[in-house]
Parts: sequence; structure tokens; C-alpha cells
Amino acid sequence: MSVAILIPSTGYVPVEFAISLVLGVSNTRVKTSIMTNKAPGVDLSRNALVINALKTDAEYFLFWDTDVIPFKYTEDGRLEPFIGVVQYMYDLAESKRERIVSGVYFGKNGMPTIYNVDIDRYVKTGELDWKPYGIVLGKQYYVDAIGLGLALIHRSVFEDLEYPWFKYVFEYKNGRIFEVSEDIYFSINARKRGYRILVDTSIFGKHIMEGYMLHDGRVEVLG
Repeated sequence: MSVAILIPSTGYVPVEFAISLVLGVSNTRVKTSIMTNKAPGVDLSRNALVINALKTDAEYFLFWDTDVIPFKYTEDGRLEPFIGVVQYMYDLAESKRERIVSGVYFGKNGMPTIYNVDIDRYVKTGELDWKPYGIVLGKQYYVDAIGLGLALIHRSVFEDLEYPWFKYVFEYKNGRIFEVSEDIYFSINARKRGYRILVDTSIFGKHIMEGYMLHDGRVEVLG
């Protein structure tokens, strides 16, 4: 049993992430390895990481972005550093016999990065609409799409799906801009192949963002 931790890098690594990574690796029974890659786009980086990970004997691949710090949502409603997150996610996947499991974090729009998607409509028409999934922390949900900031995926999923597994799509179609991020692209193709996506919202990622403090006290988030 082994997990390859895949880290797409932007070149900047927050100290908080480095500390959480060290704690996550040192507080696990499962064998771990760490891979990182820097590329012009996160889709290219994720693809390169998977190609290299498939050359190893790792059973699972854990995507862990450098701007996501894992915390555990406790039964009494507190957030505490989740130093055992790697082992927890591995045990969750094994116990539920699921190939894709994820935590949750919030995007710059203030919404959770898990989504409902009309897969049948997409398959029939090529039209894609998704909306954020309303959640309660501390629960488990099956969803159609996720952000990949903290997601554990079995290697067999990538062996089954066609390359590229990740692709950022941006085009003008039917009078409007059509945009799909690389994680939504992956999720849709995985769901089309019959894989389920399990989200455990007791795994909560604090999402590091950059922004400006404006003259009126508001914060403008950059990403």
C-alpha cells in the first residue's frame, strides 16, 4: 500500500503548506512518496505528474495543491490541523471501496469547490452547466465534480481514462464563452466512465489566496 503525493507547483510554496506536508507524511502508516512539477499551466503540470507517478508502484495518487492547508472539522464544530490527513483519506477510500475521494475547500467566489453537473445533457449535446453543491461540514456526499486541491485518486482511474486526463478548455461557442477548468474536465470524464466521487467535508482545506486591501476596507481577491 502506497500513496504518491502529487504537487503541481507555481514556484511559490507557503511555509504553512510545507509544515502541513511534513506533518501529513510523518503521521501516516502508509508508504508515501512526493512528486512535484512546474509547468506553464496547471493542467500540463497535473498530466506530467500522473505520467511520472504511473511509473512507480504507488496505489493511490494524492493531489495536494500548495495553496490548500488541510484541517479537520471536529464534532464540536472546531477546525484543527489535520496532521493525519493522508492516512485518513487512504483509509476512507479503502473502507468505502471508492476510487476518488476528496476533501472540500472554498474558491475565491466563496463557494465550495464541489459541483452538480448534468452529465446526461453534456453527453447528448456537448453543453455543460455546473453549479456549486450546498454542503454541511462533517458530512459525506457523492458529487459530479470537484476541485483537485486535496483529492485522492486510485491509479486505475488514470489507466482507464484516455490521455490527457486534465485539460483546460476555453472557447467561444453558441454566442458565449465556454470555459472548463482542468479539474472539472477530469471529473466529467471520470463520471462518464462510471466512477463515483466521494467528498468528505470533515476534511476542510483552508485556501490561501492573494488579494488587495481596498480604501473602503474591502478585500479584493486575486486568486
